[in-house]
Amino acid sequence: KVMFEAADPEVFGWYIKNYGPEVNLFVDHSQIVQLECLRRGIWGTKSLWGRVVTYGGNWGAAHGAYGD
Repeated sequence: KVMFEAADPEVFGWYIKNYGPEVNLFVDHSQIVQLECLRRGIWGTKSLWGRVVTYGGNWGAAHGAYGD
């Protein structure tokens, strides 16, 4: 797997816009909430709002979000 470093919200917004919400990003721990909100489409800038969509099963469980 490839991991991209995204230091600023504009940068990880660019990665999400171009590679999709499941792109593997390395961000500072203080920006995790902002990144996850962008990925799930519940918060974002004008260029991302309403453009992020995921299809599939239980995304959170597949990525360990529920303590599995």
